[in-house]
Amino acid sequence: MAERQATAIRSDLARCAAMILVGIGFSIVGISPIHADQQAGKAMDERRADRGAETERAVRRHLERATRSVEAWLDVRWKGWLRGQGFERPRQILAYTGFGNGRRVWLRGRVLANRRTTGPGDDDRWWDNLLQSYQRWESDEIPDARLKISMADQIAEVRTDEEGFYEVDLAYAPGSTEETWHFATVELLDDPSGLRTVQSILVPGVSASFGVISDLDDTVIHTGVTNLLTAARLTFLGNAKTRKPLAGVAAFYRALREASPTGGQNPVFYVSSSAWNLYDLLRDFLALNEVPAGPLLLRDLGVDDQKFIKEKGHDHKLDKVERILATYPSLPFVLIGDSGQADPQLYLEAARRHGDRIRAIYIRDVDPGESTPRDLATDRAAEEARSIGTPMMRADDSLAMARHAASIGLVEESWIPRIGEEVKRDLERAAEFGGLYALRAE
Repeated sequence: MAERQATAIRSDLARCAAMILVGIGFSIVGISPIHADQQAGKAMDERRADRGAETERAVRRHLERATRSVEAWLDVRWKGWLRGQGFERPRQILAYTGFGNGRRVWLRGRVLANRRTTGPGDDDRWWDNLLQSYQRWESDEIPDARLKISMADQIAEVRTDEEGFYEVDLAYAPGSTEETWHFATVELLDDPSGLRTVQSILVPGVSASFGVISDLDDTVIHTGVTNLLTAARLTFLGNAKTRKPLAGVAAFYRALREASPTGGQNPVFYVSSSAWNLYDLLRDFLALNEVPAGPLLLRDLGVDDQKFIKEKGHDHKLDKVERILATYPSLPFVLIGDSGQADPQLYLEAARRHGDRIRAIYIRDVDPGESTPRDLATDRAAEEARSIGTPMMRADDSLAMARHAASIGLVEESWIPRIGEEVKRDLERAAEFGGLYALRAE
């Protein structure tokens, strides 16, 4: 069995390597295989272009298969050795914040052999943060772990998948129509340690007037996703305390949450291209900076047919927006993102599909004061959104967003001075703090 698997791995890698070499040859002169004939002349042969496209697809296909085979082969042997030494045992259930609509709730989490990462400390140095980052990314997942999930009178048993994730959809009717937070107990079965945890679930009350769906990266927290080096430094060398929200975000989001005229709270959801491995960092960041808590819908970067590690694009964010909208069919939403990625186009598509359910779209300008192609693309999207009746604006900061939101009844006017004060305070703190994790004004 092992010999046949090793032979298959070598075969896949050999075919993949040969085709990658062809691609490298093209890339040296700045031509990709799929566009080679286009640059040779206008009279391109369509069949040759199709062959170039098929070459790219074949490289991806063989690389995916080889990567999955290598990962599975290593997992079996490494984890087999760990079990033999008594090391491979569950040490934590990482229960992500769930959400529901008063009829059903959706829960997701992960069972890991890693020890639970400690929270950010006041005296943490960059190498402490680097170690914490390593522990997040070097996740020793526990596949096929059996869990019991209890919520009110509902009990479900589930097993984790090959990446250690569990997911369950439960029928649940809360006793109170205004209680926002509900809880389930998640227990690991067949485990002598009795490992268990409590999972929080957001169920908006009936008095909620709208919901908020926000991106995280460069919308709430400065990640520098438009600059790979900056993003890597902030991700691996910082923690939830050293990283700060963009100016005024916390107050603006609190104003949106408290804007229900009947005194209830509006729900806040976060969608992001960040991996689930960063969940604890992002959760702690929101709590430390008094940004409203809410479910985080992140990205799974495992290796299988649906989520290959080189997966690109941000369409998954639109899928998550659609899922939230479908969960609350009678609730309108405000969408908040930034101009650094594809948020303007994705949110415009949501407005096309859902009409007046999208109360407003706010896009944070990642490079205020500069005129860039991103600005032009955002402004074009905003113009189209307005043409179909959805307010959409590109804004330099949270105060500009808040003023517009107040003008259309999304936040109370009394919040504007408080948001302005927080913007000023955050910028002053950023100037004083300086250094690697300095807060930018955008």
